[in-house]
Amino acid sequence: MTKQQIKDYEKVESLSVLRLWTEYDERYKGMSLEELPLRCAISDMEMIVDNADAENYGDDTAKVVRKAKAYLRKYGK
Repeated sequence: MTKQQIKDYEKVESLSVLRLWTEYDERYKGMSLEELPLRCAISDMEMIVDNADAENYGDDTAKVVRKAKAYLRKYGK
């Protein structure tokens, strides 16, 4: 992942969530965030967006969903 992709991820979700890929997934264990494939971040964003009711939970959650959708529009091509 590029530094910009990581920075944009952090606007939506904590980097500690992204680091879980490097700690628990054998395919990526021990990698830095820069070495991590973009598909990991995209997968995290898709999980946020896939929660169809999330936008109805409140303003803060709706903002996170909108930011996740924006991330996917930018990088999910």
